[in-house]
Amino acid sequence: MIAAIVNALVPPVELPAVLEIERAAWAEVEQAVATGVPHYIRHGGTAKLLGVPPNDGFYSPKIGDVYLVVRLKPGTAPRGVDVEARVEDLEVLRVEVRG
Repeated sequence: MIAAIVNALVPPVELPAVLEIERAAWAEVEQAVATGVPHYIRHGGTAKLLGVPPNDGFYSPKIGDVYLVVRLKPGTAPRGVDVEARVEDLEVLRVEVRG
Protein backbone atom coordinates (compact mmCIF):
# COMPACT_ATOMS: atom_id res chain seq x y z
CA MET A 1 0.00 0.00 0.00
CA ILE A 2 1.34 3.39 -1.01
CA ALA A 3 1.56 5.92 1.84
CA ALA A 4 2.11 9.11 -0.19
CA ILE A 5 3.16 10.69 -3.47
CA VAL A 6 6.01 13.19 -3.17
CA ASN A 7 8.40 15.29 -5.29
CA ALA A 8 11.52 14.67 -3.21
CA LEU A 9 13.38 11.38 -3.28
CA VAL A 10 14.35 11.53 0.37
CA PRO A 11 11.99 13.58 2.50
CA PRO A 12 13.08 13.84 6.14
CA VAL A 13 13.17 10.30 7.52
CA GLU A 14 14.01 9.16 11.02
CA LEU A 15 17.36 7.36 11.06
CA PRO A 16 18.62 4.71 11.07
CA ALA A 17 16.73 3.69 7.96
CA VAL A 18 17.46 2.05 4.63
CA LEU A 19 15.70 3.25 1.51
CA GLU A 20 15.06 0.65 -1.18
CA ILE A 21 14.50 2.53 -4.44
CA GLU A 22 13.28 1.16 -7.76
CA ARG A 23 11.74 2.55 -10.91
CA ALA A 24 7.96 2.54 -11.08
CA ALA A 25 5.38 3.16 -13.80
CA TRP A 26 3.16 6.20 -14.25
CA ALA A 27 0.19 3.81 -13.96
CA GLU A 28 1.07 3.26 -10.28
CA VAL A 29 0.82 7.02 -9.69
CA GLU A 30 -2.54 7.19 -11.46
CA GLN A 31 -3.84 4.28 -9.37
CA ALA A 32 -2.59 5.88 -6.13
CA VAL A 33 -4.31 9.18 -6.98
CA ALA A 34 -7.54 7.35 -7.88
CA THR A 35 -7.56 5.57 -4.50
CA GLY A 36 -7.03 8.81 -2.57
CA VAL A 37 -3.39 8.44 -1.54
CA PRO A 38 -2.26 11.79 -0.09
CA HIS A 39 0.17 13.78 -2.21
CA TYR A 40 2.81 16.35 -1.38
CA ILE A 41 3.44 17.63 -4.90
CA ARG A 42 4.53 21.26 -4.93
CA HIS A 43 5.38 21.57 -8.61
CA GLY A 44 2.37 23.08 -10.39
CA GLY A 45 2.92 21.30 -13.72
CA THR A 46 3.25 17.90 -12.04
CA ALA A 47 0.19 18.48 -9.84
CA LYS A 48 -1.77 19.42 -12.97
CA LEU A 49 -0.84 16.07 -14.58
CA LEU A 50 -2.11 14.32 -11.45
CA GLY A 51 -5.34 16.32 -11.53
CA VAL A 52 -4.75 17.69 -8.03
CA PRO A 53 -3.89 21.13 -6.65
CA PRO A 54 -0.28 21.71 -5.52
CA ASN A 55 0.31 20.83 -1.86
CA ASP A 56 3.17 22.38 0.07
CA GLY A 57 2.75 20.12 3.10
CA PHE A 58 5.46 17.76 4.27
CA TYR A 59 5.53 13.99 4.35
CA SER A 60 7.72 12.27 6.93
CA PRO A 61 8.09 8.59 6.07
CA LYS A 62 8.25 5.96 8.80
CA ILE A 63 9.83 2.53 8.82
CA GLY A 64 7.61 0.25 6.73
CA ASP A 65 6.22 3.01 4.49
CA VAL A 66 6.25 2.72 0.73
CA TYR A 67 5.89 5.97 -1.19
CA LEU A 68 6.06 7.13 -4.79
CA VAL A 69 8.35 9.87 -6.02
CA VAL A 70 7.31 11.86 -9.08
CA ARG A 71 10.01 14.28 -10.17
CA LEU A 72 11.25 15.97 -13.30
CA LYS A 73 14.00 14.09 -15.08
CA PRO A 74 17.41 15.76 -14.74
CA GLY A 75 17.95 18.43 -17.40
CA THR A 76 14.23 18.92 -18.11
CA ALA A 77 14.15 22.45 -16.68
CA PRO A 78 16.40 24.69 -14.59
CA ARG A 79 15.83 24.36 -10.84
CA GLY A 80 13.09 26.63 -9.53
CA VAL A 81 11.45 27.15 -12.95
CA ASP A 82 7.80 26.17 -13.24
CA VAL A 83 7.26 24.21 -16.46
CA GLU A 84 4.32 22.45 -18.04
CA ALA A 85 5.34 18.86 -17.35
CA ARG A 86 4.47 15.93 -19.57
CA VAL A 87 4.50 12.33 -18.39
CA GLU A 88 7.57 11.79 -20.58
CA ASP A 89 9.41 14.51 -18.57
CA LEU A 90 8.91 12.66 -15.28
CA GLU A 91 10.81 9.99 -13.43
CA VAL A 92 8.68 7.77 -11.19
CA LEU A 93 10.28 5.84 -8.32
CA ARG A 94 8.92 3.57 -5.60
CA VAL A 95 10.71 3.93 -2.26
CA GLU A 96 10.40 1.49 0.65
CA VAL A 97 11.67 2.57 4.06
CA ARG A 98 13.24 -0.24 6.06
CA GLY A 99 14.71 -0.25 9.53
